[in-house]
Formats: sequence, C-alpha cells, structure tokens
Amino acid sequence: MKRAARPDGDAARQKSRGPAVTLAQLASFLTLARHGKQAAAEAALGKSQSQISRDLAALERTLSVRLLDRRERRLSAAGRRLLDYAVGVLRGWEALREGATDDAGGVGQAVLAAEPEVLSGALVPLLGAVRRKYPGLQVRLLARPAGALAGLLAAGETDLAVLSRMSAGTSGVSTRPFLSAKAMLAVPSEWGASRRARLGLAALRGRTLVVPEPGSSLRAVVDAALAEAKPGRVAISEVGPGREAALAAAAAGLGAGFFLDFRMVPEAVGEPEPAGVEIRPAGPEFGPIEYSLAIRKSIEANGPAGLLVRELLRTVRKPSSG
Repeated sequence: MKRAARPDGDAARQKSRGPAVTLAQLASFLTLARHGKQAAAEAALGKSQSQISRDLAALERTLSVRLLDRRERRLSAAGRRLLDYAVGVLRGWEALREGATDDAGGVGQAVLAAEPEVLSGALVPLLGAVRRKYPGLQVRLLARPAGALAGLLAAGETDLAVLSRMSAGTSGVSTRPFLSAKAMLAVPSEWGASRRARLGLAALRGRTLVVPEPGSSLRAVVDAALAEAKPGRVAISEVGPGREAALAAAAAGLGAGFFLDFRMVPEAVGEPEPAGVEIRPAGPEFGPIEYSLAIRKSIEANGPAGLLVRELLRTVRKPSSG
C-alpha cells in the first residue's frame, strides 16, 4: 500500500498557523489608531474606508481579538498592546527597505520644485543632509512662483513640488503634510518692537511693510490680511524673498521686512540679526503658513523620487508649540 505523500514542510506549517498578518493590515491599524477617524486614515494612507475596514477585520480575525472598542471609538486593551508591536514591525521593514536602497547607492535623479523662499529657507538645508546620506542621488531644483507649481506637476515637468494651501491643486498627485513656517518681521530697533511679543497689524499702522514680490505664498498671506483688516496708512515696498533681504531692508530703515522662519528644519538656522535690527514674530493674522509635499502618483516608490520623498519627510521635525 502506497503511503500518502507528505506535505511540504513550509506549507504544512503555514496551514497550521492560519492566515498571516500583513504589513498592509498593520499599516491600516496603526494609521487608524493615530488619526482616530477612518476619513483621516483614508487620506493618510490613500486607501478607501472599506479597504481600511477590511484590513482591520482581517487583523482581528487572525489574532482572535478585538482591537477597537467601536462604541467608545478607542483602542481596546489588545489594541494598545498591538500598537507598539506594529510600530516596531513597520519601522523594521522601512529600515530593511532603505538598507536595500543604500546597497544600490541611491543612484538617479529627481526633480523638485518650490517657490524661491521655500527653496533657500528650508529645502536647500534639508537636501544637504539627504545628499550626504545618498551621494548618488541627484536633485534638480526648480524655483517658480507659488501659482506655477501645480502646473509643473500636471505637465510632468517635476516629480515633487512644495505647495502652500493657497496654491492651486491638480489631479494625478498625492500630498503629504510637510512644512510649517512662521511669518517673521525684521524691524528697525528705534521702533521699540522688543516690548511686543508679536507685531500685528495694529502695531504696524502708519509703517512701511517690506514684502516679497507678488507670486509667493508669504505675499499672498500679507495681501489677504491687509485686504481683510483694511488697516489704512500702511505702505508697501517690494524686495526679493528671504531673511537676508528682509534684514537688509530693516537695517537700511526702509521698513518692516517680512520673511519665513522654518524652525522644523534642523539645519535652517539663520545668522544673528545685524546691529540696529530686531526680529519679532508677526501677528496671528499672518499665519502660520502650511505646506504640503505634492508627489506625482506615477513616480516609482523605490526610484530616486520615492527615495527623496521618504528622506524629506523623515528629516523634517515637528515644530514646537508656541
């Protein structure tokens, strides 16, 4: 009598263990736990709510536990225990994937577009750190007005773009929260600005504001604040964008120079203000300005542009409150 063939060892072990937990299921669970609502998790993951629900249900079936208390809309005790495990597994996978990219040398070119002040104030310092880690990754930069960036993405002329909320959107791209910038003012010392925690429009009445030329997100914010408040007797002078231009204008007594402060970028540390100039935060009517990293959906996740996306998002730190 012939013996029945023995099943393959790996297949038999897999059958005895049942279905496996997948990285996609852990990612859905972790994102839902962090955001609290399926709609927010859907936006963060780029998945539909039904797919997130299926991932969570499959994870609960595989582990034979309830991970969410649906009535209280919070994690169960089992869900809290799984949370740290999911973080560790996904971080380990990311490190493994990046290690494979390290072996390949990160060779290739990606194109990144942004308005000039964002490039000089935030992206150039960030890209220095990325290039030190991946010397084979070439990044071509395009400096364009804020309103032109979405068109570059739509035309396929750039892989990535940094867009403010006031920039026009476009189809065929995904976005990730990226940078937050505070509007700052460089003012002549004789104004006595050090006595004020912030300089709002009321403190600037009768003064000259030195702002970037039209086309920047900072100029759009300043124009919108002036149009809404109608402070009157506020003169406008235009200079190039950036901290240096604002400091030079204030040092020359031309007025209060606006610039953006990207404190969440570790390397973006400005020089001390020159003699005769004080730097104060602008009032709440001027921001903060939020920026997203917009990515063409057709780029390869493991290609040069995908590598650049991961490194930029990892390098930026969350701004401190206050």
